[in-house]
Amino acid sequence: MLHKFAPVLGLCFMLFCAPITHAQNIAAVSSPADTVLANYYHQAIGYSSGLYSGIEYKPHSPVITGIPFYASNNWVKGTVIYNDVAYNDVLMKYDLVDDQLIALLYNQALPYVLNQSKVRAFDLANHHFVYAVKDSLQKQSFTDGYYEQLYNGKTMVLARYEKKILESGNATSLESKYDDRTRYYIKSQGLYYAVSSNGSVANALADKKKLIQQYLKSNHIKINKNSPDALVQVATYYDTLTN
Repeated sequence: MLHKFAPVLGLCFMLFCAPITHAQNIAAVSSPADTVLANYYHQAIGYSSGLYSGIEYKPHSPVITGIPFYASNNWVKGTVIYNDVAYNDVLMKYDLVDDQLIALLYNQALPYVLNQSKVRAFDLANHHFVYAVKDSLQKQSFTDGYYEQLYNGKTMVLARYEKKILESGNATSLESKYDDRTRYYIKSQGLYYAVSSNGSVANALADKKKLIQQYLKSNHIKINKNSPDALVQVATYYDTLTN
């Protein structure tokens, strides 16, 4: 039966295996026509699709209060760049406990974990995430993994979302729940800096430290764990100061 799909598969192969330049964003990678071909492609070759190459997802205990995923417990259609190929309308969840991007197989029967080393970026629930890897010169604490990209200019502002499982009680009455945590980072000159205060932001942008301090003061900006918009504002200003 496969020979009946040969012309379409050949076209799909050319569309999906062409390299994607770093200047492109996910939304611009595939047209509606490409999406139709992608759906036909997955139905035609099933497990042979390059996207379906991960391990089976192991769910967390259902007795834990809350959900382990980003935004929703439901499967949400999103876009992922995997092995430099853009796949649209993929049913996905993002597990914040284990930092895993999960997708459903083409027959929607089995959730599996996408290989992080092959994921460049993904869009989920109208948010853009990238897989960030620290430089060999990185001395500050930084964990390779998925981060929401809040700003991408000469500098970059990233948010790291995590969920920890907290346990309370005793051996006879143990309760567990998910605890949300968010950390913010600025990437400047190839290095990632954790930022949570005016001082840490100024230190991250050290080559313009005095100007950043003046900007923060004159604009009455106070950086804290709940001010991602302020971080984007400062990063945008910093980029105007550099060539």
